[in-house]
Amino acid sequence: MILQQMTRDELVAYAADLERKLLESQKIEARLREGDEARRESEETYRLLFSERRDAIVLVDEETLAFVEANHSAEEIWGYTREELLNMKALEVSVEPEKSFASIKAGAGPKGYDVPLRWQKKKDGTVFPVEISVGPLTWKGRKVVCAIVRDITDRVQAELESRIERQRFEILSEHAPYGLAMIGQDGKFMYVNPRFKELFGYELTEIPNEKQWFSMAFPEPAKRRTAISAWLADIEKVRTGKPRPRTFEIVCKDGLKKTVHFMPVQLDNGDHLMTCEDITERNRAEERIRKSEAKLRASHAQFQAYMDNSPVIAFMRDDQGRYVYVNRLLLNNNNLSSSQVLGKTAYEIFPEEMASKVTKEDLDVVASNSVVAAIESVIDRTGDQREWYLIRFPVQDADGRTYVGGVGLDLTERINAQRALEVREARFRQIYEMMPLMVHSVDRDGVIRNVNRRWLSHMGYDREEVIGRRLDDFMSKNPPAGWNASWPQLWEKGSVSGIQCQWAKKDRSIMDAVLASIIIEDPVLGRVSLTAVHDITDLKRAEEQIKKSLEEKEVLLREINHRVKNNLQVISSLLRLQARQASDETSRHVLQDTENRLHTIALIHETLYQSRNLASIDVEPYLKRLVAHLFYLYGVHSSQIETTIAAEGFRLGVDKADPLGLIANELVSNCLKHAFPAGRKGIVGISFTSESDQFHFKVSDNGVGLGENFDPFDAQTLGLELVNTLVKQLHGEMTVKRTAGTKFHIKFPVSTS
Repeated sequence: MILQQMTRDELVAYAADLERKLLESQKIEARLREGDEARRESEETYRLLFSERRDAIVLVDEETLAFVEANHSAEEIWGYTREELLNMKALEVSVEPEKSFASIKAGAGPKGYDVPLRWQKKKDGTVFPVEISVGPLTWKGRKVVCAIVRDITDRVQAELESRIERQRFEILSEHAPYGLAMIGQDGKFMYVNPRFKELFGYELTEIPNEKQWFSMAFPEPAKRRTAISAWLADIEKVRTGKPRPRTFEIVCKDGLKKTVHFMPVQLDNGDHLMTCEDITERNRAEERIRKSEAKLRASHAQFQAYMDNSPVIAFMRDDQGRYVYVNRLLLNNNNLSSSQVLGKTAYEIFPEEMASKVTKEDLDVVASNSVVAAIESVIDRTGDQREWYLIRFPVQDADGRTYVGGVGLDLTERINAQRALEVREARFRQIYEMMPLMVHSVDRDGVIRNVNRRWLSHMGYDREEVIGRRLDDFMSKNPPAGWNASWPQLWEKGSVSGIQCQWAKKDRSIMDAVLASIIIEDPVLGRVSLTAVHDITDLKRAEEQIKKSLEEKEVLLREINHRVKNNLQVISSLLRLQARQASDETSRHVLQDTENRLHTIALIHETLYQSRNLASIDVEPYLKRLVAHLFYLYGVHSSQIETTIAAEGFRLGVDKADPLGLIANELVSNCLKHAFPAGRKGIVGISFTSESDQFHFKVSDNGVGLGENFDPFDAQTLGLELVNTLVKQLHGEMTVKRTAGTKFHIKFPVSTS
């Protein structure tokens, strides 16, 4: 109705005003929509910040300190529901109310307040640390304090553990038995512990960095370069998770050299912790241990060799009866290998009877806990019976386990030998007693230890009167020469014989005896002299009678030689007288030659008469006397004809001396008569030697020699014919050389049958 009453202009104006208001309404609606969107975003942000945040967020009334709002995390932190919290004051969850009150008041200021650590308590009474940030806020027209509370239990626990670990590290490093050094990534030494200082002698200020350390620890350039290269290589490996220990010889501050074991470890922050352990003494100890072990191995090898080459068996069994050790001889004696014995019981190795025996004896040793020794007869695996001297003994190891050890010596051969010796000893005693000669046994001190029956019966004593007395007690007062020297000689050489002495029998009669002694080991008496005594009293008497008879015959033989010589000299004198009365020269020469031959024979008998030996003559003196007689007989002076005679040391019996003297007479006479005519000078040589079983008699001269047609073996002269005959009588042969004079060589055997 009103619109109908409006003019057109009024209507246009009204429409325009209405359009303007509509536009303004639309703008207001748009602004409202924008406000709603902002509010929704704000509410979402609030919800995200307040409801979804893990930290507890509470709003505390500035005046009453009551909780006016709390998020879900606040419920979890304190253990209360939101409704319970909104009915509580902030100081009710604080362990430190005064500090909490001050913090809230400070947080109400314009700048807020951060509390690094406060202690809160939960609904169940548990106390826990928190970190709080507080600040002022207007909420729903009220002035409140917004507190963001964070449970820092894990962080505080981690810091506590870190602090404890740091304290532990400090304690350990300060008291560590090895050196510790903290080295930064830049190579700077940041920390060294007391042991490091003690080990090397340097303070931290003296080794500011690695370069200085290497120059002091390794003064020799070559060793320094080696150490630096190794260090850099090890650092690289540490970074890749492969640490590598190193050992170097370090020169310390005082100049001493030490062997040090290094181990670098990389920390999380890139620094390096290096441990240093002085192993100088350990190395020396290890070297001593190595040497000791080497000696021990050598000793073990020697012991093993000793036991394996020992003449005794050796074994050891554990507390279960298993063999844990046997030596080679035990194995060889039973034809076993070590694998067949070690770890096994006797029942698994030996016949049941033998196994039962040795097991019982081993148990007896364990039960008595003592050494048991006995001679035992054992049937071995081959079925032979052997005699063993076995010693068993208990052995305890470090754990208290008892073992049975044993050694054994095979006495089978020795016992058999002993039995045989006893048989021989019985036979010896029987022979000793039954010998027809006197026999006694005397020790080194000259004490009689035993005599046989023959000795007692011959000397007239009872055994009790003899045994234990000195041998000298039964000898005559005047021991023979050499008796005192023969006694030590007997004990030195082991035997003497032919010692003669005189003993006094019980009836005081004197017995001449000859002794033969040897040193023996008597099984009962020990080392004694065994002496056979031969009574030579009757032999001595017979010897004296024979000696007396020989002396009488020697006198008679001398008388015969003397009478033969005298008779030959009488005949020689008659021939000399006859030669002087001979009317022709030939007869005179014949008689003279015969006289020379008789003189030659007489000279032999004269030599025998004058000699102590009536059976033979000394050749050289005889030849010299014969030649001297011929020189005298033929009027030859030694200045004209020189003689050499060599026959020293030879003697000839009368059977050879007679023909040899006649041969010498003829040959020397021919030299003097024919070899040197008209006063010619010369030499006549005579020698008598032996070679092998031949005598060699030579007569030579350097005269005119024999005629070319003269044959000495077929000569018509009596002299050479006599020479050839006498050579045959000696079973000899003669040769003649005609060079540089004449040389007769006659050889004949030393003995002729």
